[in-house]
Amino acid sequence: MEVVSRPDNQHAEISIDDEEAIEDVNKHIIRAGLEEIFNQSSDPFADPVEDEEGGTEQWPTEAHKVRLAKEASGFFMFATCMIQFIGDQSRRDPRRQLTRCLEFLDDPSSQREGNPISPLHRIYQQILSDVDPDILSTATAVLQIITVESGIQKFHAQNVADSLNMDVSVFYRALDGLQAVINISPVPSSSSTIQFYHTSFLEYIRHGVDPSRHKSLSHIREISAGRITDDAPDLGQSIIQSAASSLPKDQAGLAILLPIAMVQADFDSPSRYPPPRCHRGTRTLLRQKTSIWLTDADSRERILWITGPAGVGKSAFAQSLAENCHQTARLGASIFFSASIKGNQEAQRVIPTLAGQLAAKFSEYKSLIAPALLEDPGIAEKDLSIQFQTLVVQPLEMLQKDQRLYSAQNPLMIVLDGLEACGSKAAQIELTRLISEFAKHKYAASGLFWVITGRPESHIKKIVWRMTLQALCRHEQLSIDDPEARDDVDLVLRDGFHEIRKKYDFRFGPTERWPTDIHWHFLKDASSGFLMFASCILQYVGDEDQRDPRMLLEMCLGLVTSSLVPHTLHPFRRLDSLYEQILLSVPPEIIPITLRILSLCIHGPVNGLPVRDAMAFLDIDQSTLYNALDKLHSVVDFSSSGADEVRIYFFHPSFPNYLKDPKRSGDIAHEINMDSTEVNPTEGGPAQASSSRSTLDKGKNKVSPVGPLSIPEFPPSGSNLKLDD
Repeated sequence: MEVVSRPDNQHAEISIDDEEAIEDVNKHIIRAGLEEIFNQSSDPFADPVEDEEGGTEQWPTEAHKVRLAKEASGFFMFATCMIQFIGDQSRRDPRRQLTRCLEFLDDPSSQREGNPISPLHRIYQQILSDVDPDILSTATAVLQIITVESGIQKFHAQNVADSLNMDVSVFYRALDGLQAVINISPVPSSSSTIQFYHTSFLEYIRHGVDPSRHKSLSHIREISAGRITDDAPDLGQSIIQSAASSLPKDQAGLAILLPIAMVQADFDSPSRYPPPRCHRGTRTLLRQKTSIWLTDADSRERILWITGPAGVGKSAFAQSLAENCHQTARLGASIFFSASIKGNQEAQRVIPTLAGQLAAKFSEYKSLIAPALLEDPGIAEKDLSIQFQTLVVQPLEMLQKDQRLYSAQNPLMIVLDGLEACGSKAAQIELTRLISEFAKHKYAASGLFWVITGRPESHIKKIVWRMTLQALCRHEQLSIDDPEARDDVDLVLRDGFHEIRKKYDFRFGPTERWPTDIHWHFLKDASSGFLMFASCILQYVGDEDQRDPRMLLEMCLGLVTSSLVPHTLHPFRRLDSLYEQILLSVPPEIIPITLRILSLCIHGPVNGLPVRDAMAFLDIDQSTLYNALDKLHSVVDFSSSGADEVRIYFFHPSFPNYLKDPKRSGDIAHEINMDSTEVNPTEGGPAQASSSRSTLDKGKNKVSPVGPLSIPEFPPSGSNLKLDD
């Protein structure tokens, strides 16, 4: 419904997820309601409840309140249903009722009858029943597709409409009557997104639909969360046939791709907003090389590999490249892998995702793959080679006969960013093998370019090396320590501080120089060429809640040089999260050796720890040492000044500083800072591995979001420690 504002008619929208609604629900519904239940029914609560730390706490516990408030968000009715259920006088057992609520939140499929939010489910049932019968089948098809995906992420209206081969206006018409539960722009637009207001409607569709009233939607309950039994009917096929009942037969199979594709992985996904981008004027040399590469019709190098340490800006370059190619109609598909978004690291979904994006843009390609999808709707369960052959090789070879999709003169780009986050090592190797095999076929591959980015992990280095030997790929390695990286960081800092100064100009005198020359020298020396480090500083100093950049910059500089500066903000929280995930990727059985090697590196020579010294000190062989550091190639590397002098060094001081600071890495710092001679790593065994993994897990929980940040003084200019991001 479009709301038109007039002088005498103002419109105010009440939201579920704004801060005021969330606070009101937490304070006035959840907490006040539980307190009233406690006061009215004191007998059942004589015994205190054991909390998560092993102590005791009065019922209801703080964890109970936080959990209910989190699930309710700002949805008053959801919270009210929960409180009424817990305080139901006829049941006379609030503690048991609260337990049932928590069980329902953990598994919404467990209580379809008499569940805590059954009054809300009756409203949802009425909303579905009121959908116009003329559009019911189309509305059902849309709901089937967007409900199969987990979570309440946003979907592009245009993408969903394209997958069903319908105009956006028809798509909007299909959702008419559902806008009480689905958030969608009131005006049809190809850039609009759709999203469930609250997870309770999503879970109702999945688990609470009455099959006798909505048979087509009841299929979703069976396929949710992978609960398909071996003797169950082919529900995937049922969904496709139901969704496609009003579609052209040769297009209907495309509907299978959306539920199994990574819908939040493309370059313009709302879940990635704001995405990282190359700052204006940075990475100019790499941009120039890429432009030349794209126009070289005679080159056999169809793959561009970009590697570099964590935080160096690989994703920013991939994002900018994808956006530029999209503007010139040269982008075929893009996948930005992410370990933090559910489903966006599953290798089995890579090929369907590429196919879905290609089909949304090119009708010729869509027409070719639709029959194959209808014939075999279980394509997501096939191995990567079958998927690649069916959805990439065969259709593209056919299209190349007439050069209807791309050509040497009209190239097409596919971008895969963050390959190290895609499934297992074996899956990454297999995927790149398939791409390289396809790139060998000059006829089919001519005009199709692949850009792949990844951290320099050992298996990725081997992949790139083999492809380079075969002249199939061009390799660009991003670094911190080169002049271009340092110049780029200098530009980012200067532009960033210029914007901060302009925004808070009222805090400075008309002739005051800020930052000062001393500030600049220190910031440049500390950042080196580490773009993410510089970005953290700018984000910290420009914090809108504090609105005092002068004070924040002084705090930031103090945090870089001292651990004694108290402050509630944490400028390097993003870096800490990155380093934490990297450490957690190390297999538990080799954690003890890994931490001891890192400890030796930190307390060893400033120009890097000789590998032979580490092997001798820890009494390990070369294979054990390299295996222990296998998952850390994005933060440590090896330099060689001669055949016998290979050294281990950190790309940037921020990683060892993170390891040493207990306020940032928790108990990890204890193992890093202890005297390495106290423990013989060869005697630790499984018990020591378990202890070290426990240290990592506890460290993960104990990283403090407040308090001082300990980053000791950086090595003086001219030291031999290699700085990289």
